[in-house]
Amino acid sequence: AQAARDGAAADVSAELANNLELARELRISGTPAFIVGDQLLSGAVGYERLKQAIAEARAAG
Repeated sequence: AQAARDGAAADVSAELANNLELARELRISGTPAFIVGDQLLSGAVGYERLKQAIAEARAAG
């Protein structure tokens, strides 16, 4: 109930709309989704894969 009330607030609705538009532009169609460096990781990738992507992004500068 609280989430529905919060979602109806104008500022929250605007932020949700902005996030939805960004997801469309990035072609993200589900959750979870992580952007690490220049990689898009979709789905439940797991700790080791996320850790690897972060290490790769750090190494790339």
